[in-house]
Amino acid sequence: MAAGDDVDIQFTIKDALGVAVNLTNGTLDWYMKESADSVTAILHKTSTQVTQLEITNAPGGICVVHLLAADTQALAANKYFHGIKLLEQDSTHHFLAEGYITLSPALI
Repeated sequence: MAAGDDVDIQFTIKDALGVAVNLTNGTLDWYMKESADSVTAILHKTSTQVTQLEITNAPGGICVVHLLAADTQALAANKYFHGIKLLEQDSTHHFLAEGYITLSPALI
């Protein structure tokens, strides 16, 4: 992914048995940080704002993080840690996925 690009990142969330996690009664939060140990997120998106993080098939565990050009255009080319977590109505947090995004220099 290049800095300054509009990018949609789709997640299909499944449990350890490969069954889709139902996202119906929760809120999703996606974050990107300098590293896994970083306390502060560089970017944060939430499903309470569907233009940021959209649950497209709640029973099927599918959601899409919408990154806009402005979100990444000022970031340095680097490998960044990102993850997504589910906050249930009873305030229980579940970390659903995490990994790395490689951001390359802007192409234009």
